[in-house]
Amino acid sequence: MADDFATVAVAQPSSLNSTTDQRRRVAFETAPRAFADRADRGVEILSRWAGIGTFAAAVAAIGSLIF
Repeated sequence: MADDFATVAVAQPSSLNSTTDQRRRVAFETAPRAFADRADRGVEILSRWAGIGTFAAAVAAIGSLIF
């Protein structure tokens, strides 16, 4: 998550010229993503669902102990 913020902070142009800023922003947004970036998104989704599954399993285990 911190890496996302660092990338955005570095990607901001420092000049005050709005035309130059727009060109830089468009060039940055349309640049092809690296394989590592695409793989990272898949890992994030898998991790999110694994966390949800683990939480549900923990709640079920606690529920089975109580009842």
